Amino acid sequence: MLLRAGKFVFVGSLLTAWIAGCGGDQSDLVATVGDYSITAEELNAGFTSRPQSFTSYEYELEQRRKFLDGMIDQKLLVIGAYEQGLDNNQEIQRLIEQQQTKFLLDQLYKQEIADKVTVTDEQIRAFYERMGEEIHARHILTETEAEAQAVRADLEAEGADFAAIARARSKDPSAGQNGGDLSWFRWGAMVPPFQEAAFALAENEISQPVQTSFGWHVIQLLGRRQVDRQPFDQARAPIEQQLQQMQTQALLMEFLEAVKAKAVLSLDTAQLALVQETYRDPDGPLTFKSNLDPNELNEKLQLRPIARFLDTSLSTGDFLRMANQAPPMNRPDFYDTTAVKDFMWQMVYARVLEHEARRLRIDHSEEYKQALAKSKFRKHASFGQSTPGRIMLQDHGGQIWFRNIRIKVLP
Repeated sequence: MLLRAGKFVFVGSLLTAWIAGCGGDQSDLVATVGDYSITAEELNAGFTSRPQSFTSYEYELEQRRKFLDGMIDQKLLVIGAYEQGLDNNQEIQRLIEQQQTKFLLDQLYKQEIADKVTVTDEQIRAFYERMGEEIHARHILTETEAEAQAVRADLEAEGADFAAIARARSKDPSAGQNGGDLSWFRWGAMVPPFQEAAFALAENEISQPVQTSFGWHVIQLLGRRQVDRQPFDQARAPIEQQLQQMQTQALLMEFLEAVKAKAVLSLDTAQLALVQETYRDPDGPLTFKSNLDPNELNEKLQLRPIARFLDTSLSTGDFLRMANQAPPMNRPDFYDTTAVKDFMWQMVYARVLEHEARRLRIDHSEEYKQALAKSKFRKHASFGQSTPGRIMLQDHGGQIWFRNIRIKVLP
């Protein structure tokens, strides 16, 4: 391996003891490179994060030594990058700014969602107890509660054909083929509000409208039966994982709705109408299915806000450019105000969440600062490594030097 010695780089004998598993505190230094240091904890975390297997103790020792060499080389690249003034490079600054938002949202998710997910033994056991039964149900999906109430009233009428009504009125894409029939399913197969309502029904009973993230459902139970299940010890881990996913989804939806309510996005319908008139196609309806060139609007109209949220706005030009970037199938009907507003929410969610993260002062947290510092380090090292001729190792009289940092080969 390489042993950096002298004034700027030092690798102590602790490394051999740590690699061999003979002790050493995880906070102890195994190397220093200029102002940078590498602790046993950092080395171990990086090395064990990669899937790998070893055929012998000697081979593992060799790989750990090589991994440390890579960490030291990366820090040498950073030193060279700073010496060349690459920390002020516009490309690096742009990449780091992009990462700032990512780290803010990652930490926001961790703090407001992931850290709040807790699954108890009682919840696992209760879930398992319900796995011994499955039900056969069908449903009709609508966009609004009023539509669901109207569907339910029609289903209660004498001689009503559930399948025919589902094919004609359900928003579920599969309803046209299966008439809303969901076949047999066990507890845990559907989203919580749906399954709670479905399992509570008596045979042939029709539910009141049930709201989920998909819309409003009217459900009919067709039958129920007992089924075999795995022993609890085998089922426990998958159940725990599923409960974690369900809790995560519920917390996420609740959090997003709360943030959305605080942001209060308002659409300028007059500006939208002006844009509609500009792009009106005399031969057919206006949609986002084909790209709309923002340059057909004058500069003043492009800069004019088409929506406002929080203390900022979305310009008409930006709205059109972002809409053009979306897949055609995901673009809304330009004349459907509700659909356009929902589409705008998808555009600005990241900005709204970033605002919420800063309101919660996540950008002042140690985890965020550490993540950002590591990102800057990696960007500088990566950019230095990809800049030919700027970072060089030189051989002088049999000794290898990096700038004024001497590198020795360990005997």
